[in-house]
Amino acid sequence: MDKLKEFKEYLNKINQYEQASNILQWDMQTCMPYNGGDSNTGVLTMLSSKSFELSVSDEMKDLLDNLTNPETFNNLDSISKKMISECKKQYDDNKNIPPNLYSKYIQVVSQSEQTWQKAKSDNDFKTMVPYLKEIIELTKEMYSYSKPNVDTYNALLDDYEKGITENQLDTIFKELKEGTIPLIEAISKKDKVNQHIFNGHYPIHLQERLSNYFLDVINFDFKSGCLSQSEHPFTTGINSPYDVRITTNYDINDIRSSLFSVLHEGGHAIYEQNINPKLVGTRLNTGASMGIHESQSRFYENIIGRNLSFWKKHYNKVCEILPSYSNISLNKFYKGINSVE
Repeated sequence: MDKLKEFKEYLNKINQYEQASNILQWDMQTCMPYNGGDSNTGVLTMLSSKSFELSVSDEMKDLLDNLTNPETFNNLDSISKKMISECKKQYDDNKNIPPNLYSKYIQVVSQSEQTWQKAKSDNDFKTMVPYLKEIIELTKEMYSYSKPNVDTYNALLDDYEKGITENQLDTIFKELKEGTIPLIEAISKKDKVNQHIFNGHYPIHLQERLSNYFLDVINFDFKSGCLSQSEHPFTTGINSPYDVRITTNYDINDIRSSLFSVLHEGGHAIYEQNINPKLVGTRLNTGASMGIHESQSRFYENIIGRNLSFWKKHYNKVCEILPSYSNISLNKFYKGINSVE
């Protein structure tokens, strides 16, 4: 099994570049000064390009060819088999993509994210249009190399939810539409809670205190994760399960957006924090799919977070940290957080 050991050591090089990229992306979206965008984009592009080049190198091909040989592959443990199969798929998908095209894609996406943060605060969509067009064209071009005989949308779907096709989604959405429209019409006839009762002034430091409280309630592990602030909430597994970071965005006039994004991202993070440590270094230490990941985040956000029993136990904490909420009854709060539009 010397080749397996060699393969794992080679993967470790790729993982280290990707881990550095993840940390830099985290920094760029949470605390990077505005003027640091260009220089850090260059570093991120270099790190991402290096990991990409290693993943499609001749050395990677030789290692995969050796380890996928049936005589070798069939004698491997289940984790090693899955690791090799996933790396082989990634190699086959990416080997024909020109490295300079990949680097360009990373560069444009990073630049667009920096531009988007300012455009969002300025409500300036026009600034983003050229970036969106270029990203779409670069994506199409990359998939023309990686999956030339597959419809681009289906190829993208397969990357996020393996095996799902546009036709399958159309069927699912049709069924959802048929059930959802009558449901919304029925709900619209019910009495609604006045949403203005939630408006107020809620300092960020108090919302941070509330966020940390609820993360602790749902058993987010602060020794293996942290919470920060970004323009849009997200979760990133720097090295799951040992380092999983989440963000939220605070609205000083309404706590609900941040509160439920914390529960949502906390759900993502708890999933990653409970990944088997044996998968570290195998490139398998992440979520099984986007659908599974969202099932976990939505469970914490909606099934738990919008449940009356949950708030019977924890609403007093909201009133303690934000005393103005004492003027809103638990029943009104519960109906308000479940408002349907």
